Amino acid sequence: MIADPAAPDDFQAVTADRICREAAGLVSGERAEQHGDWLTLHRRVAAMWSGFLGVKITAKQAALMMAQYKTVRADEGAFNPDDFRDICGYGGGAGEIAAREQEAFDREVGVWLNEKSRRGLGDGPDINATPGEGG
Repeated sequence: MIADPAAPDDFQAVTADRICREAAGLVSGERAEQHGDWLTLHRRVAAMWSGFLGVKITAKQAALMMAQYKTVRADEGAFNPDDFRDICGYGGGAGEIAAREQEAFDREVGVWLNEKSRRGLGDGPDINATPGEGG
């Protein structure tokens, strides 16, 4: 294996904490300004991959697949700390996307339930009742 010139001289300085902190700096710093919002960016990536593959891919899946790609790179060749920062960054981005999409879904369900209740449509049978108990 050929040593990576970007690899640190002091391997003791490469810690999980440092990798995660550096990844956080990348996803919220200049790269965030350069590439834009995680959810918007990965929705676009997912749309392109979906069209290319003919299979529906979500923004979260796109970010997770990027983390998998970086994982393969980290497993090949010489040690490069950037690979591990990128894995951490894409994993965090996928988590943010998942949380934001869940929040939007919960908000939509809440609006739907409130509308259903307002219209008096919530008085149907109890779906949790044991069969034969009525309801």
